[in-house]
Amino acid sequence: MSRLKQFFVAFIPVTMLSASGCATHTIKQNGPMLEFVMQIPEAKSVVLATSYDDFVHHPVQRNKDNIWSITLHMPLATQPIRYFTVIDGIPILPECPLREPDGFGGYNCLYELKYTIAENGS
Repeated sequence: MSRLKQFFVAFIPVTMLSASGCATHTIKQNGPMLEFVMQIPEAKSVVLATSYDDFVHHPVQRNKDNIWSITLHMPLATQPIRYFTVIDGIPILPECPLREPDGFGGYNCLYELKYTIAENGS
């Protein structure tokens, strides 16, 4: 079992029960660019992982108003994008209207793209 799978099997079930809904977020799409904006004022570090790049952890930046955001370029994305956050080292599923089981006892949020490769032409 890979290190990533071991991590999720050990931590996701517990954290999803205790921390689900702790992060408020929005997603803005502009073509192949997705901006994730999160309101988590008490957080010291935030990471975003998406299915687009096999759940690589991307550090999210905090602005002076304690708003965390990251913009990811996803030109070859297919429907839907699966994602979750890691807040202060703990995987946490933000509140999201669409979600699905992640295969490790927890869930991933889903984001339905507003375009497809064929529609966008890139």
